[in-house]
Amino acid sequence: MRQHNEIFDPGTGRDVVDYLITRTPACPVILHTTNHTAREGMTFALESSGWKTSYVRPYNDLEWIKEVWSVEVEKYLGANILNPNGARLRESNGA
Repeated sequence: MRQHNEIFDPGTGRDVVDYLITRTPACPVILHTTNHTAREGMTFALESSGWKTSYVRPYNDLEWIKEVWSVEVEKYLGANILNPNGARLRESNGA
C-alpha cells in the first residue's frame, strides 16, 4: 500500500490503462500517443472494459494540446454525455 507522502509515478500510458480497467468506467478517456501499436492495445483494453475512448495525435511539441486535445475535451464537456452506467456527467449549457 502506498504511503501518504509517497510520490506516485503512473509510468507509461499502458500502466494507466491497466489501472483504469480495474475500475468502473466514469468518464471518457482521451488517448494521446504517437505509438500506434500501443494505442491499439490500450484502446482495445479500455473499450473491452466499458470505457469510452477517443484519440488525438501529438505533434509540434505542445501545439497539439491547444489545437486538437482541447477541442476533444470541449466536445465531451459541451455534450450531454453519460458514463457507461447511465449517470449524467455534465449538463450542456445550451450554448
